Amino acid sequence: MNKEQEVVSNYLTTVQFLKRQVSRDFKGYVLEEVIKFLSMRAESYGNYLFDSRKIKVSLSGNKILIYIGDRLYENLSGGERQRIDLCVQFALRDMLMTTTGFSCNLLVLDEAFDNLDSQGSDNLISLVTTEFSDVNSVFTVTHHTDISIPYDSMITVTKNSNGISEVGEY
Repeated sequence: MNKEQEVVSNYLTTVQFLKRQVSRDFKGYVLEEVIKFLSMRAESYGNYLFDSRKIKVSLSGNKILIYIGDRLYENLSGGERQRIDLCVQFALRDMLMTTTGFSCNLLVLDEAFDNLDSQGSDNLISLVTTEFSDVNSVFTVTHHTDISIPYDSMITVTKNSNGISEVGEY
């Protein structure tokens, strides 16, 4: 390799190194900003679903950690996890709407009331009716008939004695 080729080779090696560094730093910056946004929005929704404990989403190396108060997600009860899941899902919805400019006037809550007590269910209903003014239609799928969810119409699916599902509208 002559001197000119060596200079070009060193130049290319340096450029490739800088490109990797900039790319890695940029990805890290974007991830940090996403985590900050999710934490902020999840905390906002958590104000409806939890008493005074705050939700926090943070980044530790390559791990995303979610806390309620000082307790990690993994150490929470089923109802607490359900409420955190809802807060994070709603925060992700906000992030997608913010970054894409897309808005959807439909919200589907599939088994969202599982593991929630009556107060948690009431709080979820309050959150949805207060925070989602852009939503015109909410579809709720649930096995719980004891929840007082305001609705315009209800479709029930039950199995008859032969094990065949039947659909009824009320």
